[in-house]
Amino acid sequence: MAAKTIALAFVPLVLSIVLAGCILPPQEEAPLITTSKSFVLTQEKAERFRIAQGSSTPEYSIRAVSILNRTALLIINPGSIAVGLTEGDHEPVDLNGDGNADIVLAMANTTSAEAYITIYIPGASQVCATKCPIGQKQRQFPDCSCYSAQECPSACPSGQLQHPYPDCTCYTENRTCTDGTVYGQCSETKPMFCNNGVLVSRCSSCGCPAGMSCNSTSGACYTTSQATPTPTPSATPTPAQDEMLQAIAVANSSTEGQLMSRFDALYRKNPSCTQSEFISTFHLKKGRDPNQNELLLFANTKNYIPASVAVNATRNGTVFTIIYTNVGVVRVDALKVVVASGAVVSRQWLDGTDTSLNQQLIAKAEAIPGNCGMVMAVNGWA
Repeated sequence: MAAKTIALAFVPLVLSIVLAGCILPPQEEAPLITTSKSFVLTQEKAERFRIAQGSSTPEYSIRAVSILNRTALLIINPGSIAVGLTEGDHEPVDLNGDGNADIVLAMANTTSAEAYITIYIPGASQVCATKCPIGQKQRQFPDCSCYSAQECPSACPSGQLQHPYPDCTCYTENRTCTDGTVYGQCSETKPMFCNNGVLVSRCSSCGCPAGMSCNSTSGACYTTSQATPTPTPSATPTPAQDEMLQAIAVANSSTEGQLMSRFDALYRKNPSCTQSEFISTFHLKKGRDPNQNELLLFANTKNYIPASVAVNATRNGTVFTIIYTNVGVVRVDALKVVVASGAVVSRQWLDGTDTSLNQQLIAKAEAIPGNCGMVMAVNGWA
């Protein structure tokens, strides 16, 4: 009898379990976030979500454990990942421990009991997947680089330079030779050519005055009645200056001098290489985004890519020393060419590389548009 009583007592319990299984619907699958999702969290309320990680879409939950004074403390599970947010702030979050941000959490505003949260997927939304150190500010997406209070918040358009902080305005540099000829253009006084601030004879490009012919080797003009070609007198150079310009022309026509002219042309394609342009160029060339170490190397080397090349000559008797200098944030002598008796007698790359390596560097950089191509080639990524 006692056994029968116990059996009957279990009947209601079994029925309640069966009925609960029939009546209560199964829990719906958490929504999959592909770009972004916004929602409101109240204290101790949780929100479920899924994201794509490789070929799987694991489920996570985010819960507000504290909402107070425009701040919120959130816990993401699995992993018990704690994230603190202030109103208007964002925080990259690594969910699977691989060192990369899988989501970016942002909080638009809060009330005494509610936090307005948005989950962004890096790469699919217009949001920065990094944070700047305390005391620094972040430039707008897609640049996302950090800057201090004593730096300009944004860069200038391609082809323009920027006045130092706190002015930060953009301007176009008016680069001319002493006679007013713009860099890379022929002077009104034939056959002079403005080569990075120095007037040189280049009759093959600029032509000769009427009744004169061009000496393509020296770049100077001469009258057809002369047995030996002589340089065309210019309006300003003295005989000594003319010999100096002739020596520069000889250096420019050498293999190394021609390389420096091509370097100069590359540098002036684009006077700066921003982080967003670099990432885009890197992805186009390498098929992936740069990692943090590569971004750090870019940040440390981009300012050493010069904006132009200056050519200067000194004389010691009949020997001329022509120095090609990279003129940028850091001024660096790059090449020395010694000219004597109208010919190149020695060449030395002052940065330690040789002609063949520089030719390879230029070939790689020219295959990529803009100054970012030179940055990639210099760092060995091209």
